[in-house]
Amino acid sequence: MPYDRVKFHRMLARDERRMGSYREAIRLAVKPDDIVLDVGCGLGILAMFACQAGAGHVYAVERTDVIGVARELAQANGFADQITFLHDDVRNIELPKPVDVIVSELISKAVVGQGMAELIGHCRDQFLRAGGIIIPHSARLMLAPVQSPERFTKLTFPSAAQYGLDFSLAEQMALNDTTSDKIKPDELLCPPQPTFHYEAATTEGPSLAGSAEFEFDTEATMHGFAAWFDAQLHESVTLDNHPPGITAWDNLYLPLPQPVAVAPGNRCSVQLSARDDADGTVLWRWRTSLTRSAAASASGATDEPQSFDQSTFFALPLTSERLGRPIP
Repeated sequence: MPYDRVKFHRMLARDERRMGSYREAIRLAVKPDDIVLDVGCGLGILAMFACQAGAGHVYAVERTDVIGVARELAQANGFADQITFLHDDVRNIELPKPVDVIVSELISKAVVGQGMAELIGHCRDQFLRAGGIIIPHSARLMLAPVQSPERFTKLTFPSAAQYGLDFSLAEQMALNDTTSDKIKPDELLCPPQPTFHYEAATTEGPSLAGSAEFEFDTEATMHGFAAWFDAQLHESVTLDNHPPGITAWDNLYLPLPQPVAVAPGNRCSVQLSARDDADGTVLWRWRTSLTRSAAASASGATDEPQSFDQSTFFALPLTSERLGRPIP
């Protein structure tokens, strides 16, 4: 992800829902003379929003070179004396006093992806005063099964008949990986369900896990799951990237290893976990079970329940370095 490129931050700045929601949350949270910590400040936009809200001082931390542009923007907007920019990993810094508010935009398209839980947990424990505020306050990962033949086909390889080559091993790896895309609302086969929760005040460590249950009410072919976040920034201010996503965030697609026909009354259960390391690496695991309805079973249908166990670990080339990383 090009976090050190201005064109990436331009895309974020042009997302009116993102900008408006964060600005309003910061306006409500920051009181006059508050000390604010902006984690992963990028161009310093959230830090400048905090200054607009009356912050006494802001510490803006960014580990990429884009922080140089942030300093110039703060100068151009009259906030240079209110913001201290720290070019470092937030785990390496020290602050002179506790902060009243922590703000960040480390949330990714499916909650995890930039080490948010680990990094914000560190800042909460090291820098936040008792009773302080964290933005975002919480986030849920929302999940729904999808019918998406074109998206599934993009992950497959040519058949052996086409070139005389067997790509089945590579295809199996590709179907254990996730992709980023704008998923159409009409691809969702069931109402979305919350699968796991991130709570800024309490979540510890890099791993999150949860489960969801779905029942189908129509005949269709299931090709995987769509995932996205539903976040509470502060009090009544919320932000989400429900399909088809928004400018700053697409959706996440988690494929099944094969298309599966479903019918009314069929059920699907999924156990989902993610290990979100601070270096930006996410290891996903999704275990899916599909069962027929009781009526279909009573009618003598012989289809056995189908179960799949997938992980992005299985999509990685198995070098000796990678073999040391655990499956979430």
